[in-house]
Amino acid sequence: MIACSQLVQMVPTTDSKFFMTTQVVDEARHAEVLARYIKEKLGNKVYPMTINLKSLFDQLIGSSKWYIKTIGLQLVAETLAVSLFRMLAESAQDPLLSVICRKILSDESRHMGFSVLSLPEQIEQLSETERHEVEDFTKEALRLVMSGQFPRDAYEAVGFNKAEIDGIERYRQEVAKGTEQAMFRQLFRRDMHQQVVANMDKVGLLNDRIKSHLSDLGFNPNADGRSYNQSAAAAG
Repeated sequence: MIACSQLVQMVPTTDSKFFMTTQVVDEARHAEVLARYIKEKLGNKVYPMTINLKSLFDQLIGSSKWYIKTIGLQLVAETLAVSLFRMLAESAQDPLLSVICRKILSDESRHMGFSVLSLPEQIEQLSETERHEVEDFTKEALRLVMSGQFPRDAYEAVGFNKAEIDGIERYRQEVAKGTEQAMFRQLFRRDMHQQVVANMDKVGLLNDRIKSHLSDLGFNPNADGRSYNQSAAAAG
């Protein structure tokens, strides 16, 4: 919501400002509904965002370039959100949570569409130095999202010590390599892979350099969304 409110001031056209204003309202509504769900259904147990996500949003909020902020927010963070909400909508045992996620998805998909429409012309006009800056930022943003969101604070809150938590993290990574058929991985990684590659291509970022970055993160930028390697399996 904060990042979107900054973009209202930063995007270059009046139509873009109008759209970003609607997204601020959407994100506020999502935050309110999810906070109420957590309070009323889950006992109001709330933990800080993971270190990786905090680092990503610190960079986004601190950026002075609207297209950097848009790439990080709309192409990366929204792709993560859409993949997670779709996975929850299809697998949640609580019908209410499933309905909430489906309604949020209708907004999030529209938010991603803004970047697909607004970024290609801007990216085409970037200098080589600026383009490399965008590509390097995109790689870092994707690394922060795809290298895992381990809830260390939650484990600390229930009494695990540092050595135990480190062991749990290692165990999770090992188990992840052998659970390719789990619903979470089928839905989340399928959507995340397909959306990232497709959107990078649509905005004009899927060149050889960014393909190399994606390969380093476990993506196959030339595949159809069903091919992943072991490093991607461990990432989630």
